[in-house]
Amino acid sequence: MLTGAAHTIKRRRPILYVKNDRKDRSAALLGMDYRLYWHLPPLFSLNNFFDESKNLFGNTVSVKVLGLPKEAKQDIKLSEIQSASDERPGGVPAKTEAAEWGGRRGRSGGGRMTGACAHAALRPKRGRL
Repeated sequence: MLTGAAHTIKRRRPILYVKNDRKDRSAALLGMDYRLYWHLPPLFSLNNFFDESKNLFGNTVSVKVLGLPKEAKQDIKLSEIQSASDERPGGVPAKTEAAEWGGRRGRSGGGRMTGACAHAALRPKRGRL
């Protein structure tokens, strides 16, 4: 997706917030003249849309990257990514959403929700963050 928007990203310099759970795709982000930071939110939040209190996801996290143009003023309290070989910050659960669903996209597998379904079902209620 970022490849198709490369011209717009270079021209407009937006803040980027992208899923990055595949190491083989990380290098493309590093070549964009952005400072990149890990963001690893858990898939489950008690403050979810349906007020569901049962955590079906355990310690599973969604691997995201926040990208800010290098020229922008920054005071970020996240771990910066310096190279494609950088690991996620220490103390973060090793289980990711890609591992949880075996990298499948657009279909459920073995009764598990897909990543898109999980995010939709457990998003915060409007006005509650």
